[in-house]
Amino acid sequence: MLRHFQLFAPAPGREVEAERALSQWLEQVRGVEEFRGGFVLREYAGEFGEVVGALAVMYDVESREAGAAFRKATADIRNPMAQDVPGDEPADQGIVLFQSAHGHAHGAERAAHDDHGGGHGHEHPDTGSPATSLGYDRGGGLLARLMHGHFTIVASGSPSTAPSPGLETGP
Repeated sequence: MLRHFQLFAPAPGREVEAERALSQWLEQVRGVEEFRGGFVLREYAGEFGEVVGALAVMYDVESREAGAAFRKATADIRNPMAQDVPGDEPADQGIVLFQSAHGHAHGAERAAHDDHGGGHGHEHPDTGSPATSLGYDRGGGLLARLMHGHFTIVASGSPSTAPSPGLETGP
């Protein structure tokens, strides 16, 4: 199984539109034979410094060959992750995550992030956003791709549905 991962910054003021476009794409590819599942995720706890509301897309295919067939099968589906100008692939812009004045390398403060209930132990000052330096070159100016990668799944897990020893499960 291969997992495709892409991380995006939505254009300022277009965050809802970006979520909607990525979610619609995911919905439209669900019926493609090679598609094995996927997610659209929104960052919410401030781990990307001044890049607020980053969006990630992950989707799975069985193999490189299945990935090529998936791209061919979805060629006519509007893809907001695709580059706006045909030609050479624009460089990923993730360097902005490491140039931020306020990242999340807090060490001992990490425990303050465990609740992730919105407020997470400290404030993020409004120091201006690196978003203004990004090139929003995907989805009609909707997204800036920060990074992407292709992964093979080495291990996976899910919660156990088996009852714990000693617990009764029936009448």
